[in-house]
Amino acid sequence: MPYRVEPPAAGGGGATNEDWVRADITDGTWTLNDPDTTLSGISNTAGLNTVVVDTTNNDQITDGGVHFKEILNPDGTSIDFSDSGISIEVYIHWPSQGWAVSSPSESGGLNRPGGASKCYTVAGVTTDPENFPSSAGATEWPLSILGLGIRSKTSTYKNHIMQVRNNGTSAPRGALEIANTDLNTVTADNYNVDGYKFMNRLSWRTTIRPFTPLNGSGMDADDQPLANEISVERLWDQGDRKTGTEERIVDQRFGRVRTNKLYFFISNGRGNGGAGSSCTIDFNCYYRIVATDAHPPGRTGLAT
Repeated sequence: MPYRVEPPAAGGGGATNEDWVRADITDGTWTLNDPDTTLSGISNTAGLNTVVVDTTNNDQITDGGVHFKEILNPDGTSIDFSDSGISIEVYIHWPSQGWAVSSPSESGGLNRPGGASKCYTVAGVTTDPENFPSSAGATEWPLSILGLGIRSKTSTYKNHIMQVRNNGTSAPRGALEIANTDLNTVTADNYNVDGYKFMNRLSWRTTIRPFTPLNGSGMDADDQPLANEISVERLWDQGDRKTGTEERIVDQRFGRVRTNKLYFFISNGRGNGGAGSSCTIDFNCYYRIVATDAHPPGRTGLAT
């Protein structure tokens, strides 16, 4: 049986599925930062987002077409996480991606995106969206940022997990780290025995919390809020979870600019040299933001 085909939608019922938000990047509440004009054809049909990515190389993720919006408390005020914890859960799904297996020779899907397109959808959090690039080719990025998502890699529809964080400590903006690791390899048994065609879903979670004692270095102050690690789950096209949860140490600081605002972002673009033609991506992105520790009770989430 599938582990989870989709996360439950906001307002879906019991205590475990409250406040999942399904992102609609066309609902008028998102700001788009896209100085390279990477994205066109932005739409949402029956809850599914679609973007067309051009041939520009946006391999820093922050230089792609980035939609962002502030995360708010239930009363509409900004979140202050200077002395409390914030739990973050993200779920990304490419429902229309093409697929192919070699034994037997089978293929299908709508190729949105296509194999080897190098396109990506990455989602996460930042404190300072004003530091996304202000012009085409600008060497600018947020000082506090953490995100993961999916990138199409090969013609056999082997995907990557794509990760961004700012792990540098030198002024004025630290240093971005972009990591790519294999999301899946589809075997004949995966298809013939289990019916899996590809792995087109990814979920991850982390907590930002005050971290004492934490020594400062460079532009980092002592005892800043920190996302110490993230938990990553890989899911097949049917929704089944691949065995095991991967734990990654990221040690991302979140007090470099401010601790009284937090923003959710979704970046779409193309990495590793671009390509000769544009690429269409259909994507679902769900997220859930939960206040913990000393924060006032209740959940936080983006207004819908």
